[in-house]
Amino acid sequence: MTPFEVISEPRRREILARLGELGESPVGALAELIDISRPAVSQHLKVLKDAGMVDERQDGRQRLYRLNAEGIANIEAEGYKKLKALGATTPTKIFTAGGGSKNQAWTKIRAQITGHPVVAATNTEACYGSALLAKKAVNNE
Repeated sequence: MTPFEVISEPRRREILARLGELGESPVGALAELIDISRPAVSQHLKVLKDAGMVDERQDGRQRLYRLNAEGIANIEAEGYKKLKALGATTPTKIFTAGGGSKNQAWTKIRAQITGHPVVAATNTEACYGSALLAKKAVNNE
């Protein structure tokens, strides 16, 4: 399964988002937050783990799961490869915004995995880019 096939499933994206918020979590806590069965969460976590997007560790009798930053950055790198194959221009640097722009470790991992420097945008509020696109659409630019 490609990274895009893995994250195309909405419940898997929800699990990734929750792990991003929680840092680390057992299956039961994720099942309660997402409101799906433990077996379903376990199946999704297996797919995410096999894809390198989450890590698992044993803590006594329970397994704890957390995001694997390198695995997540691989999705971005794969996206740039696909865009290049379609004829898009390869970026010379990647601008980052939102919470990720404040995380130096994440910025470094993204730069290593993608092979492109990652720099904070002039305005790092996540909604800023969306507002610019909306403004452009309204003005028919």
